[in-house]
Amino acid sequence: MNEPTLPARATKPLHICYVLPPVERYSPQIGGAIATFTMQQARRLEARGHKISVIAPHENETTYDVGKFYPLRGVTRESLSPLQRAISTRVRRRFAKFEWLYQEHYFAALKRTLPHIKPDVVLCFNDWQTPLYVGRLLPDARVFLRLSNECRTQFADVNRTIERCETIWALSGYIRDWTSKYLPATEPKLQVLPNGADLTSFFPTDDSFERVQQPDTPLKCLFLSRLDPNKGPDLAAEAVLELKQKGLNVSLDIAGNIWFDKGMQTPPLALELKDKAERTGGCWLGHVERSEVPRLVREHDVLLLPIRKPDPMTQVVFEAMASGLAVISCALGGVPEACGDAALWANPGESHSVAQQLERLYQDREFLADIKQRSLARAKEMTWDRNARLFAAQLEGGAATPGQK
Repeated sequence: MNEPTLPARATKPLHICYVLPPVERYSPQIGGAIATFTMQQARRLEARGHKISVIAPHENETTYDVGKFYPLRGVTRESLSPLQRAISTRVRRRFAKFEWLYQEHYFAALKRTLPHIKPDVVLCFNDWQTPLYVGRLLPDARVFLRLSNECRTQFADVNRTIERCETIWALSGYIRDWTSKYLPATEPKLQVLPNGADLTSFFPTDDSFERVQQPDTPLKCLFLSRLDPNKGPDLAAEAVLELKQKGLNVSLDIAGNIWFDKGMQTPPLALELKDKAERTGGCWLGHVERSEVPRLVREHDVLLLPIRKPDPMTQVVFEAMASGLAVISCALGGVPEACGDAALWANPGESHSVAQQLERLYQDREFLADIKQRSLARAKEMTWDRNARLFAAQLEGGAATPGQK
């Protein structure tokens, strides 16, 4: 995609509304990748003069301070009675082929909210029903769909959803290609819009590059992600333990939980990883508050993320690269698109392959410093500013798609 050149502010400001899915909270405490995307992109579009609204489920959590927030209530499991939940899951979802649990309650809340906001542009996420429903509520609005996962569907009117969307933005080329094969009708409307690095919050320490060039300096490794076997936390731990057995001064800290939610119970996998992290001389950190993540990442030298299956494009690699960490992962999904030549690749599912790449960095400190510099350079190319600029170029320069009534 050609890089657009835009004036500092939009010549015709728009009212842009982000409609988050039923499972996503617009919160720095328990929000996920979609909430982060929304906050980062919206902040930059707001700076261009656009009006921003955000609609998301809400209970009592703290929300981001970007845009005007409109809470959707009565759409979560906790807010519904047992009878409502039973009818929704056993009857309505079965026959309506809803993408999410309790989606009829979510749609009812949108109907109470969206027509009063009257945005010019609506961005939906990761499902094939909501954009069409939004389009019916707002026949004159421009509707976009953002796909950050492989989104399957049983929705009978999916082709009408595709027609209603002005553009379908895929997180990565991997997601674009997967979607075009799964739903060929999407191909003319698919474009790639990667996430980006937040260079304000994530940056290297002053001695990040010089310190690691000393041969005796310990190498601090980090695993930071959801505790899912497909993310490879066990492979990371086994790789570091292999080097410890060789007498190398390496350690591993492990951060994460089932979700980034401190309220979740510790799963059995976490107990196993806690033992392994401590045996490397590192720590089991469990859930880390979002505000503490930048400091945590900066304290390390290498990110280990040996994924077993294709990952759409995990945000943690942007945060690690912006902090000047070397990245060891596997060339699956959208991760190679994010990292470019700034990462080392291990064979999927092989802890020994991870250990080999890590030992290479440990033994050749000039090479390690070079990889860390490449990481930072790559992060400066792949920023949230770039993400917002690409989106703004279409919003401010593209013609609206006529609403489908």
